[in-house]
Amino acid sequence: MNISIYYADWDYLREYDERAFIAVTFKGNNCRDKHPKGYNLVHEEVGSFDDMTDQEILSDYFERFNIGDRGKKWVRSMSVGDQVQIDDRTWICKPIGWERFNEY
Repeated sequence: MNISIYYADWDYLREYDERAFIAVTFKGNNCRDKHPKGYNLVHEEVGSFDDMTDQEILSDYFERFNIGDRGKKWVRSMSVGDQVQIDDRTWICKPIGWERFNEY
């Protein structure tokens, strides 16, 4: 299973298009395809998570990137608008929980 974590660059997204913040935060849209410079890849990992559901993986990474080692890199804590891609599925961190991304 391939895991990729992308952090939103809110300064870039707000400058480029204020609607991007609303689209990601409230509507669950994936702006990474439309605004690739607005997201930074902060972690990639290939692992065997076959016995875990997506929700279990997301919870694990949320805890790890807010409390744990953050992949041995200095990055800010995971927050609203950040994305975790699990194979071909993209999940967006919401104010409460996660939402699978929707097409525009």
